[in-house]
Amino acid sequence: KAGFGYDFNEKFGAELRLYTNVIFDDFTPELMVKYNFISNDQFDFYSGLGGVINSLDGIFIPIGFQFRPIESFKQFSIHAEIAPLWDFNDSFIFLGSWGFRYKFKKKFAVKVAD
Repeated sequence: KAGFGYDFNEKFGAELRLYTNVIFDDFTPELMVKYNFISNDQFDFYSGLGGVINSLDGIFIPIGFQFRPIESFKQFSIHAEIAPLWDFNDSFIFLGSWGFRYKFKKKFAVKVAD
C-alpha cells in the first residue's frame, strides 16, 4: 500500500491509500479516518473507520500502531495494522499491512493577522 495522510491534530487524522495485487493490473483506493487512543513521542495506537472500492467494495475498521524507533528521527516509524472488512458482496475478510512510514515536516505555517 502507498498512501497520503493528514493529521488534523494529535488525536484525529485521515489517510488515502492505494494498493494492488502482485501483477499490478487492478489498483484499489481506500479512504479512512482514524483516532489515536494512545499517542506519545514513540508510539501511536489507533483505530478508525474506512471504505474501499474496486476489487473489494465495503467498509473496514482499521486497528493499528506505529512505533518511532529512532529518537533523533521522529519522522520515520514502523507500522502494522489489521482491518476486519465487510465486503458488500456478503463476505467478511481480514486485511493486514505492515511497513514503514515517513512523515514530512511542515515547511511553513500560515498566520492570520488579528
